[in-house]
Amino acid sequence: MHNLKKKVENHYTNNNLLDAIELALKEQGKDLNNLKIEDLNAVDEMHSRGVYATNELIKILDANKNMHILDIGSGMGGPARRLAHQSGCHVTGIDLTASLTNIAQKLSKYTGLDKKVRHIQGDATNMNIFENDSFDGAWSIHAAMNIENKSAYYKEANRVLKPNSKFIIYDIFLNNKEANIKYPMPWAKTSATSFLINKSEVEKYLKNSGFKIIDIVNKTKETIDNFKKIQANKKKTLLLAEIKMGNDAKTKIANLQNNLTNGNLAVNLIVAKKM
Repeated sequence: MHNLKKKVENHYTNNNLLDAIELALKEQGKDLNNLKIEDLNAVDEMHSRGVYATNELIKILDANKNMHILDIGSGMGGPARRLAHQSGCHVTGIDLTASLTNIAQKLSKYTGLDKKVRHIQGDATNMNIFENDSFDGAWSIHAAMNIENKSAYYKEANRVLKPNSKFIIYDIFLNNKEANIKYPMPWAKTSATSFLINKSEVEKYLKNSGFKIIDIVNKTKETIDNFKKIQANKKKTLLLAEIKMGNDAKTKIANLQNNLTNGNLAVNLIVAKKM
């Protein structure tokens, strides 16, 4: 298990990533000590549908300044910063990859949100750094695909949430169990670190962990449509993707797009509540 988690962390580790981001921002004429969250959209909101999806999740979560929200698998912290900026709430992000956590903390400081948002390196399947009933809500954006122990993941999410709190999941799921998924993907170079499950399976895990499912919305069509929209700015989009995902970004994005289009994969937004 330790070796597996190390492989996942290595997939997301790029020691030159912060330097590349800072250089790209400077080339755009941005002041690193006075950044707006919009200045970072293209590099830290790279989940399916990016900012559009994050804004949708923020509206559903309906947080306020008195709430403390957990972002599980927070990456470079884009959604967490946007949530804190728009709602005034405090956000704690936890991510397996130490280098991404460090970058997230740096970018939060650049945007003046480091007092509202903190980033912690940790394991979503064993969040013993948090006490029971610690958070007023939580979300997980494109994280579960790398987590093998789904049962521990959802049970831990339930444990750290206060009763009646919302848990929002925005992830990529297996739509066709017979499909031969082609890799590399944005989250994994091979199937060895990719643990896709279908909608029925996640429903079962959530219910067994003590959640009540409020809503499930298929966002696959919107995701495919968004891929088409960004083609018009393909050169810039690919450049920014390469900063984050490496020089095989074009192949990863194409494989994801193809698997969504042919029905092998689906993007689902799930709203659950701790009972």
